[in-house]
Amino acid sequence: MAAFLGDIRIGHSIRTRAVFPNRVVTTHISIMTLRRNGREIRCQSHYQYIETSDGQPVSFHAFERTNDEVTRRVIGHITSGQLNARRMIRGEWEARTFPWPTDAMLPEGARLLRRRMGIEAGTTYNMTTFDVRQLVTAVNRVTVGPHESVELLGAVAELTRLEVARLRDSRNVTVEYVDVNLNTLKSVAPMLGTHLSYVACDKAVALRPLGPLEQAGLGSIPSPVRLSDEQRTMTLTYRLRVNGDERLELPTDNTQTVASDLDGQLDVTVSRAAAPPAAAIPYCGDDPAVLAALQTDTHLQPDNIRLAELAHSAIGDATDARLAARLLERYVFGYINRGNHHSGYGTAVDVLQSREGDCTEHAVLLASMCRAVGLPAQVVSGVAYKSGPNGTGMFSTHAWVRVLVGDQWLHLDSTRRRVDAGYIMLAVGSGRAEGFPTWLDKFGSFDIVAIRGNGELLSPSEIADSRIEDAVMSAMTVE
Repeated sequence: MAAFLGDIRIGHSIRTRAVFPNRVVTTHISIMTLRRNGREIRCQSHYQYIETSDGQPVSFHAFERTNDEVTRRVIGHITSGQLNARRMIRGEWEARTFPWPTDAMLPEGARLLRRRMGIEAGTTYNMTTFDVRQLVTAVNRVTVGPHESVELLGAVAELTRLEVARLRDSRNVTVEYVDVNLNTLKSVAPMLGTHLSYVACDKAVALRPLGPLEQAGLGSIPSPVRLSDEQRTMTLTYRLRVNGDERLELPTDNTQTVASDLDGQLDVTVSRAAAPPAAAIPYCGDDPAVLAALQTDTHLQPDNIRLAELAHSAIGDATDARLAARLLERYVFGYINRGNHHSGYGTAVDVLQSREGDCTEHAVLLASMCRAVGLPAQVVSGVAYKSGPNGTGMFSTHAWVRVLVGDQWLHLDSTRRRVDAGYIMLAVGSGRAEGFPTWLDKFGSFDIVAIRGNGELLSPSEIADSRIEDAVMSAMTVE
């Protein structure tokens, strides 16, 4: 299968299924080459699953390689209803043992379920799959659609459309096109405001040389106004034109409010809020929503002993929540090697070990350290203003942290150590990787058409709209 990001081919995948006596071995291999910030990144993943002929899980083995470095390896064996797993991240192994979720399926089990349910249009059913990379389950709602004529790189096939939606996230929908034997010949999933798709094709087509994609322009929305540092200290109101019919819901707090008009456009008002008043730590209230922002999760791990020790060491004797938050922001700023984009989206413990990553790694580590000292914290996913090429401005995908101090949210960014009115929140949560497609889907669903500063419409950039678009596109280089 050839892999595409938008309309640009970025690599290929190979999927095999081998049948042995009482065993089925499924293998998924994916190789993609990207260019990010002027550096070529070759990402390879290899997943192998062994199941019984009736779809019961036996074992799995997965590894991921970025350029020449193996960044993750996971090995699991399921015996007597128990999963015994070992996971290696950046050269360090950890072992985990827990009951295998009774309804969780690996690929062969999922294939057999699909065969039992059939491909009659209108059929719906739930399917629980197991993510061996993160060692978590995901419940999906499968809806069988109509038969369609689907183009497969020059050939046309009559296939059945399946929509696979995460129950926790109705916007995260992958569309698959399957043949009568339930083989997926094309899949399309939202990513970075565009889509990641795999298309079955001849081997020679999938493996032919390709030019790496320069990602600088992806993940960016042109700004109608070039914002100065001074303007970003104002209260800014962004007029968002929503693309499509689906309603766009954005989070609010003491720094961001949202209002909609009759045409479905949104006015998002963002202020660089004043520092909240002093408040004690740890949080001692009983608000369930706030208590949830203190818990351990798949990506936020405040209960890790080493992480907690470093967090308490970083804040020293501080008893004021606001001061403690700033001290942790400064600590993470110095702890992680900034600008390293070679690692995937890691958990807080992953980042603690590797000391590498970009904004998402900064955010999960900072939020985890805040929670470890009793500061309710959430990972914020959104966009942040930055200067673009040729004097333009743009808003790029970004992740940061907000911490509850008293009854107000204080926003922290350990990559820049400043959060101003140039930040727009799209989603907040615990930082789990499976939530990021929702954020990216929101990112691709709107344009910023006007900006007001302190109530006054800001003058447009000296570069006309068409030149802004050209300048942004010039950052996307295909070789």
